[in-house]
Amino acid sequence: MGEKAKAQDESKSSGNDGGNLDESDVIAVLPGIVLQAGDENIDMIVMSAVPGDCRPNTVVSIGVSNLQDMLNATVANVETGMKTMAEKKIGQ
Repeated sequence: MGEKAKAQDESKSSGNDGGNLDESDVIAVLPGIVLQAGDENIDMIVMSAVPGDCRPNTVVSIGVSNLQDMLNATVANVETGMKTMAEKKIGQ
């Protein structure tokens, strides 16, 4: 994603201020959460993060558009890596 996405809600579980999320942080959808059409945010839990970012086990509310941006950036990185591997004939 490149830029940091500000967690839109304060922590709901640990009292943390929400912090910042970036491409090095690992997040997951909370168990039992189902995204409905029209939802603008989804609650997620921080699984791991670099020091100074959100603390692990912090629950954050993230905009669906931010999640889409993160997914798009991940797909682009994988495609770039696969192209590089093909050009260098890695794994063939």
